Amino acid sequence: MKKRVCVAVMLTTLLLLLVSVGASTSFVCGKGGPPPGKGVTKNYHQEWPDNYENSVVWSDDRNRNWDIYMYYLGEDGEFRTNDSPYEGEYRVTSSAHGESYPEIYGNYVVWVDYRSGNRDLYLYYLGPDGIPNTGDHPEEGERPLVTDPGTSMWPEIYGNIVVYEDDRNGDLDIYMYDITKNREWRITSNPSVQRQANVYGDIITWTDTRNGNNDIYMYKLGPDLEPFSGDDEKEGEYRVTLSDRNECTSDIFGHRIVYQDSSDIADYGEDIYMYDLGLDGVPHTNDEGEGFYPIAVYPENQIGVQIYENKIIWRDMRDVQIHLYDIETSEEHLVAPANPKGFPRSFHNDIITTAGWDIGIYNLAADAPDMDGIPNYLDEDDDNDGIPDVDDQDPWDPNDFLDMIDPDRTFTQITDIPPDLGPMHVESIDLRVKDKGRTEELVIEVGIENSFGVGVEDAMVYGTLRYEGTILQSYADLTNGNGVASFSYSVPKSQLPEGTYSFGVDWVSKGGCHYFLELNVETSDTIVVS
Repeated sequence: MKKRVCVAVMLTTLLLLLVSVGASTSFVCGKGGPPPGKGVTKNYHQEWPDNYENSVVWSDDRNRNWDIYMYYLGEDGEFRTNDSPYEGEYRVTSSAHGESYPEIYGNYVVWVDYRSGNRDLYLYYLGPDGIPNTGDHPEEGERPLVTDPGTSMWPEIYGNIVVYEDDRNGDLDIYMYDITKNREWRITSNPSVQRQANVYGDIITWTDTRNGNNDIYMYKLGPDLEPFSGDDEKEGEYRVTLSDRNECTSDIFGHRIVYQDSSDIADYGEDIYMYDLGLDGVPHTNDEGEGFYPIAVYPENQIGVQIYENKIIWRDMRDVQIHLYDIETSEEHLVAPANPKGFPRSFHNDIITTAGWDIGIYNLAADAPDMDGIPNYLDEDDDNDGIPDVDDQDPWDPNDFLDMIDPDRTFTQITDIPPDLGPMHVESIDLRVKDKGRTEELVIEVGIENSFGVGVEDAMVYGTLRYEGTILQSYADLTNGNGVASFSYSVPKSQLPEGTYSFGVDWVSKGGCHYFLELNVETSDTIVVS
């Protein structure tokens, strides 16, 4: 079964970042790629950046396990201009057990921590100066935030509120933690899967599977920023998207929610849509400004959507670049340079961070206006016909679509790592029953390919087999020369019990190769045995 779907990976069996991928890049996962840029570290890997104002945090394996690092860009938001005595790189964590997926807001950094043998959430308070390990406040330092027996993953933070997904109840739910109140709430209790939480102000969004497809849901907190207090008539849970398509990977700023929409039209993939909640901040009340808005609808995929103020960014597979949509002008622009690894990971204060074993930044504010007073990213000549886009009747001539690079764009790679060439993804998952006489065997085959459609050999595939929703067995094995990992399940001397079996890929790893979840064609498959 092959179908473009939103990513729905349940990372339930693998301490995915405890295994160092090493420094060697003597082999190639794909072909081509960008040359290394200028940077501050060498020979190791950096991933999962996030930024707030002029600080960037990321996961770094230079110490042979994953740690959290931070770079303060200074007052101008530019790399290595030394405009502040604090500008530079800082190591935030030093545990020997692995920390990953950091998020930063204000003076708080949160991340997923593996020191207990489980995936917990920890927090580092940076102190008033916003710099780690300076001891400018008695409470500066790290502390555990969420250490329940379940798996806590993918934190997002806004103000004092941290939201995340947690499987302590047997399925993924959305939880919320208030740092200042030291209190946790369970936001969702539906037995289906809720994941990919995000938060802005009094609104929490997530991807929800309760309707048999992926939908965007939200919860509006009360004025005290607590759920279930009933102190506001609009407080509560709402379904945002109503179609039978797959909508996922939401981001929110103010009253606008952006997300990826998987079309049901043949040959179409992920598109970018926006839902404006309107003046009252809740969906489907038909107040002023409310409604659905298509942002980027093309045959190729648009992924990694982020929103900040009136700007929406994503990675567009028409040219494998980062694009920007200006809500105020209803115009789309190319903003990032030719960099196949430049996947947008965060967007705040006009600074875009990108990742793919290296950390890069693109500063929109530093894209200085030229003599006409219009910033360059609004005043490009994307089809190179000599007419600026703002005056061009056809600025997106497809014959010149790949030739859009402005060498003056302000892009900086802040870590210097040999490029991983050709990110890999899950191309297919197939389940079938093999009759062996007195017994039946369930055969599972998972295909892993790179971005050039070539099977990736010796990639470790981790997955989970479920029967009627209950975990039967966890698997881990290497792909063969064709990029296929094979697993099987059988009951000795017996037929398989009738019912629904499902297999989901939890993670894929190979030293030096980047597993690109956002490019997965499939992440799970099912078969009914009768």
